[in-house]
Amino acid sequence: MTKKRRITATAMCLWLLLVMFVSTIYIIQESGHNCTGENCPICHEIQICQQILSTAGTAVLGAAVFSFTLFFLKALTSVHRRESAAVTLISLKVKLSD
Repeated sequence: MTKKRRITATAMCLWLLLVMFVSTIYIIQESGHNCTGENCPICHEIQICQQILSTAGTAVLGAAVFSFTLFFLKALTSVHRRESAAVTLISLKVKLSD
């Protein structure tokens, strides 16, 4: 992964965390507001924040499961490679001199 891609991925993760944090803070602050009825703009904003948190939470969960699976599969293949390596005199660095 190039440095530019790594920086972009990190920035996107930080942006997602910021959006989730701000949405949560907004819901907490406005949970006790004086509702004006059916067309309350604050209730509408709270609903949008809840939808953002639900969607982002699903995406984060999917990414976490994918990352864990990838890590687990890499660990299994590295163990398998170590076990299946052929043991030869050269790999054991045995010097055959008379």
